[in-house]
Amino acid sequence: MNPKKFLTELKRRNVYKVAIAYAVVAWLLMQVATQVFPFFEIPNWGVRLIVLFIVIGFPIALILAWAFEMTPEGLKRTEDVDVSKSIMRRTGRKLTGVIIAVAFAAFGLFLFQLVGIGRRATQSYAEHRERQSATALPVNEKSIAVLPFVNMSSDQENAYFVDGLTEEILNRLAQIKALKVPGRTSSFAFKNQNRDLRQIGAALGVAHALEGSVRKSGDRLRINAQLVRTSDGYHLWSQAYDRKLDDVFAIQEEIARAIADALSVQLKLGSEGQHERPTQDMAAYGNYLEARALITQRTADNLRRATALLEATVQRDPGFAKAWAALAQARALGFYYLIVPMKQSLEGAESAARKALTIDDSLGAAHSVLADVLRDRYDWLPAEAEYRRALELSPGEAETHNQYAQLLLKVGHLDAALEHANRACELDPLAWVPPSIAALIQLSRGDLAQSRVWLDRFEKVRGKVEGFQIRLELFYALAKHDTDLARRTLAMARSSSAPEWSSPADKKLIETMDHALASADNSSEASPHLAGTLEEVQVLGATDITKEFAAVAVFVNQQEAALAALWFEMRSPGGLDPAWIWTPSFQPVRNEPRFLELLRAMKLPEYWRLAGWGDFCRPKGQDDFECIGP
Repeated sequence: MNPKKFLTELKRRNVYKVAIAYAVVAWLLMQVATQVFPFFEIPNWGVRLIVLFIVIGFPIALILAWAFEMTPEGLKRTEDVDVSKSIMRRTGRKLTGVIIAVAFAAFGLFLFQLVGIGRRATQSYAEHRERQSATALPVNEKSIAVLPFVNMSSDQENAYFVDGLTEEILNRLAQIKALKVPGRTSSFAFKNQNRDLRQIGAALGVAHALEGSVRKSGDRLRINAQLVRTSDGYHLWSQAYDRKLDDVFAIQEEIARAIADALSVQLKLGSEGQHERPTQDMAAYGNYLEARALITQRTADNLRRATALLEATVQRDPGFAKAWAALAQARALGFYYLIVPMKQSLEGAESAARKALTIDDSLGAAHSVLADVLRDRYDWLPAEAEYRRALELSPGEAETHNQYAQLLLKVGHLDAALEHANRACELDPLAWVPPSIAALIQLSRGDLAQSRVWLDRFEKVRGKVEGFQIRLELFYALAKHDTDLARRTLAMARSSSAPEWSSPADKKLIETMDHALASADNSSEASPHLAGTLEEVQVLGATDITKEFAAVAVFVNQQEAALAALWFEMRSPGGLDPAWIWTPSFQPVRNEPRFLELLRAMKLPEYWRLAGWGDFCRPKGQDDFECIGP
């Protein structure tokens, strides 16, 4: 048979139409399978099997269309049917009708999927824009990142001095209200990295960067500094300083002034030639710089070393106010990293902070640490006054904004708390603590979507699973009523080596919480008696996760156990952190008498009557109050 006759015969026998009908029906069948099978929990191999049958069936359908014809007497071989009596044409019209009908159905399904894809794309884009708007860093022309200066000396011990000197210049520039200066954590994230300045500018939201080097030899210093525009790498200013070591304070001011002039920022740094000289003892100053660098690393060994250095420094120079302020900060962190009793930690920090302020009351860092101490003692009004004073003196200090946000969260003033948390995130965009506080604030506001945005940013910056991250994830999961996520979070806690999750008491509480959540999903499984577990834990030793235990107890409707757990933590050496009690987990117990007594024990009603009631509680009569949900 020649090709022309073969093609004509294919058309007469409706092979083309069978192929088209088969393809349309096959596509429709595959779409239905992919949409319906998951609903009935049919495994993916079911869909693959359908596809395999369709592929194998295609050539078989074409062969059958060629070889056989449907007649009024039934199916016959094509060769056995008289051409004059063939009904192929009528069969072809029927096939055409089938193709049109199936094609309309397929087109309708296609449009339905297209609309769904469009909606998902729109939703995904909206979520992307929402995340971008929450975390985007607008670039202000009057902004600068002070990058770690490079140590050019052969003595690597000089690295601490160089880092400290860089930080002092950073702090000096941060005093300028018109200038945005990212904090140390963000700027030092680029240490020893040969990164493109455009990337750094985008990551930190700054238009300029200060970089340089320091060479120290004996009592001589050589500092090279240059100001660069991050958008194109253009050098706006550069200068070399070759001075004696005791001129370091003058150099700091000269660099700050030169940068301000280059950026056209009005400075208020005092008259020309009058340089701040916090100490006459350059050995003490070197120890202070090293200690400051150690404190920022937040490890037990570094804090011990920093505390020892600073105690020696203030003995050498009792009038060194900045050293006293740094010592106050190191002592305040002792409770969290050195397992120093809370009372001892706060007393030591307060003593050093007040000593610093006696010498220099304009020291914002000392006011900020004193505020931390007062806050942790539930002295809310004096603490708030100190934070405000600290921000008047150092408006660009990210850590003060972050700590003040925590106070405002603890007292239930969530809008103001979020404002300062966002400011801390803007000033120190690569630090992990500010976004974690923003996540907790949004969780307390009941905005789970925004809480997730900040939680994701926190986890990305943090880069590892730690105690605070696990705690936040658990409270987030409970707020979502997602027991699977909550149990996965507890599994992370079980394998964590962080101190707050690894003691025998912690392990017992984690095991019981997991059992309680499992029983919440399985009505045939009895829930553990949580109040009894709490009594058992008291003989196992200290624990810092009773608020998590309380949240789970509320989740499984054991409110009395929850309140007992909160009081258990309240009586612990560190006391109860009220930041967590405003999360949705505790809404069902907020107006219980024992919960209201907790608030009285933390002196919150006293604060509210003077400073304004928070988002969750309100006065009731002349002397009473009540608390409600968000």
